[in-house]
Amino acid sequence: MCSLPSLQRRHIAIARLKVPANMGRTSHEVRFFILVLTPSKEKGTKNALETGRTFSTIFADMEFRQRLLEVHSEVDFNNILLKHAQDLANEQSSQNKRLGNNENEVDYESSYKCWFAKGLWDDIRRRASHYASDYKDGVRGHKTIHKTVSTTFFLYFACILPTIAFGALNDNNTNGKIGKILVNGRFLR
Repeated sequence: MCSLPSLQRRHIAIARLKVPANMGRTSHEVRFFILVLTPSKEKGTKNALETGRTFSTIFADMEFRQRLLEVHSEVDFNNILLKHAQDLANEQSSQNKRLGNNENEVDYESSYKCWFAKGLWDDIRRRASHYASDYKDGVRGHKTIHKTVSTTFFLYFACILPTIAFGALNDNNTNGKIGKILVNGRFLR
């Protein structure tokens, strides 16, 4: 991947090597070499890094790479590449629709509300329908109940009780002045 100021548009070259090449410690059997050149002043979604990520996603499928190795013409190579990219795009858009993450929709409800803890509220809204099943699944089953009970007892005896004990000791040692506010030389209760 490379960004060059002299380029006017993006260029991508894919080379299929006849013999696998060793290109370093983590790249032992390289079969495809993809060169991505982009203009320096390219939009964020079309820069060299994002284009490289797109091709790494496309080439991550082993069966797809095997089909590309068996192709004998450049036209067939391009057709398989375009079809696989289109299939991935369709799969991603269908997943977004299933999850309710349609990017084209405007969330008018959140556009006029306060942005305080927006991520937290979005997570709660997204997961709210699953909370009941999370608790049911947490106590369902023989092993899960034992894990839940043992974790609860561990937290109680290992964390909460010592905290209460040390808090009581600190309260006694400071004559109840720990955690109080000091104003004009006097502690407020």
